[in-house]
Amino acid sequence: MESNYSWKRTEDIEIDLIDLLRRLCRQWKQILVCAVAFAVLAGGYSYARSGEGPAVTEPEKTEEIELDEKEQRGVTAALRQEAEVRGLEEYLENSVLMQIDPYHKNSAVLLFAVNDAEGQSLQGITESYLNFVLSGGAADAILASGGWEMDKACLSELINASSRTSSGTPVITTPENVPSSQAVLYVRVTGLDEEMTEKLSADMQSALEGYSATVKSKAGAHTLSLIGIQSDQQADSDLQARQHSNRALLTSYTDGLTAMTDAFTEEQLAVYQEAVGIEEKEDGDADEAEASVSKGISKKYVVLGLAGGIFIYCCIYACLYLFRDTLKSTEEIKGLYTFPFYGGVSLSGKAKMPDAQRKVYDQEIAQILNRVRLACKNQEIGKLCIASDFSFGAQERESIEGIVKQLNSWGIDTVIAENASSDTTVWDTLAEIGTVLMVCKIGTTTHRIVDEEMSFYQENDIAVLGAVAFTLQ
Repeated sequence: MESNYSWKRTEDIEIDLIDLLRRLCRQWKQILVCAVAFAVLAGGYSYARSGEGPAVTEPEKTEEIELDEKEQRGVTAALRQEAEVRGLEEYLENSVLMQIDPYHKNSAVLLFAVNDAEGQSLQGITESYLNFVLSGGAADAILASGGWEMDKACLSELINASSRTSSGTPVITTPENVPSSQAVLYVRVTGLDEEMTEKLSADMQSALEGYSATVKSKAGAHTLSLIGIQSDQQADSDLQARQHSNRALLTSYTDGLTAMTDAFTEEQLAVYQEAVGIEEKEDGDADEAEASVSKGISKKYVVLGLAGGIFIYCCIYACLYLFRDTLKSTEEIKGLYTFPFYGGVSLSGKAKMPDAQRKVYDQEIAQILNRVRLACKNQEIGKLCIASDFSFGAQERESIEGIVKQLNSWGIDTVIAENASSDTTVWDTLAEIGTVLMVCKIGTTTHRIVDEEMSFYQENDIAVLGAVAFTLQ
């Protein structure tokens, strides 16, 4: 085949990936429109899909299900396990103690002295304060003071107390100026950070001082005074072990519940799911359950729609680029054909170009014209026909007429032949002149048209001086 197409270097057309990427970048508006369209479609789909919540008639169906004793025991055990999992999850989520860094635990110890009390009343007074702190009275007083948004049980975990006369080991060293016979109360508070610890210490002091009047009226006259506060930050291996134990327990409970439900029959699973749903509503989670099935647009679907729109448009454009038979770039013309290629003429509009770009454009046109002039001079050509395979637009005609005018000024008699391959009226002119400068258009002229034109010129002994091309760059 190559012997018949002597004007071809090869039959293999190389793909110019850089040119493909450049063309895709110029399609950014179309890509954006396609991406938005797919995002809207994906968002609409997610909106419609989100409304497909659990069927309202599901509870009615489960009422008709009858389980035997063994199956019912399995469901009951799973519900107990589910309650354990849910309770432990809530505890780990809400407990400040479980969120404290065990290697940097912030705590403070408040040292109080009970003065002006003797004998058995002194012991009763001290025990009253201990009971107030350890039984939750201090936690109630602190929560009532405001500024604390946590459960009483979670706050109580952060408070501990002992006395010098109790069996526990003192948490800080008692000052030397405090007699050994005097009652001393140690109160330890722990916080998530240093700021929380300081606030909890101040509120604890206020709570004990406020409770002092109650103790005086019931246990006897005395004076409660704060001797000192000692803050520290230390590693607590017991807290670390406790946190690890609770998290491991949650994992064990969750795995056990999963194993139970996986072994359920369809009837057991339906009864279990209904019971869990009812319990959630009873626990005040009805709004959350309704929100899970309420209609809404998923951001994930919108993002996937955007990405999918961009990907699909790029794939379609790339397929059209690869499978269309048109000339795709000036580099392709140089690499595919043996005839001289003098350069490309931009159709971006000279009037709209910046001054620097217009200067470059004028230089490119000048190079094309001088290469054509030198080729005509070397081959002693005095007449030339500029032939195209398409009809010229206004801008294309202006550029060609400028080239013709310049060549005529150099003594090269130049004429124009539009649609030379299909307009039979210009064939005699082509044969009479005998030399042709081909004009191609990137993205319009096909490889088949170039082959047909070259075959026609060879059959009629018409010499091909070379080619120029209009580009969209």
